Amino acid sequence: MKDKFKILVPFDFSRTSENALDYVCSFVKCNEAAEVVLGYVQPSPDIKVKQEMLTEVLNGFHKKSRNQISWSFAAGKVKEGMEEIIRTVEPDLIFMGTSSLTEGRTETRAAVLALEARCPVFIIPKDFRSFKLDRIALMVGTDPIHDRTLLDGVLMVARSFKATVEVVTVKNGSGQFGYSQTDEANESMISYYLENFYSHHTFVEGKDLGNTLFSYVKRNKIDLMAILPRNHAPEEVRSEGALTRFLAEHTETPLLVID
Repeated sequence: MKDKFKILVPFDFSRTSENALDYVCSFVKCNEAAEVVLGYVQPSPDIKVKQEMLTEVLNGFHKKSRNQISWSFAAGKVKEGMEEIIRTVEPDLIFMGTSSLTEGRTETRAAVLALEARCPVFIIPKDFRSFKLDRIALMVGTDPIHDRTLLDGVLMVARSFKATVEVVTVKNGSGQFGYSQTDEANESMISYYLENFYSHHTFVEGKDLGNTLFSYVKRNKIDLMAILPRNHAPEEVRSEGALTRFLAEHTETPLLVID
């Protein structure tokens, strides 16, 4: 990772956000120059968290890590407040804890943030406990990769943890996998750009794209899923990110959404 790397962790003192911070604590061990900022949105300027609670979180982090950590605050509604914090902090990465959808909820905050943030977002499931980054699965569709710099985030993580990157493409139609001109072009770009961290490209068949990916991740014991939701040609209209939203709302494995 680069020096003075800045990581934002939206934090509301829930077990979900504490779990995300635990993940970050392990993530930054390979770079003591990385700075961690906790973002907290207060209901109103008059309602503030007790200083003892803020200090307790910082002290708990310092028992496990030597990295610099601080708080950034905003007041008001959570979505708007977090947007303000992101503008202030200007993070290189965001790590956000999430829980799966429950009855009565139509979306998770993590899914919304992943689609709207202009930097890579790690989504850490609430019940995920064991940190490991040996195998990364990069989900690539059947469209050409128009901007190779989108692969920077995956390469950065792979370099930091010496992880292998396997590329996964789901196809739900007939045809010869891996032999279209687009597949070959993507394969060439990925293998060149990801250097020796690139492992192989797997094509799997399935009509239910999201659950097919989840099955692959579970079956192959993947440590991190990565997706490129903004892989569009310059003149294309961006999609609403249905797959990204589904993965963010239902994943049991850490997910990296790359802007």
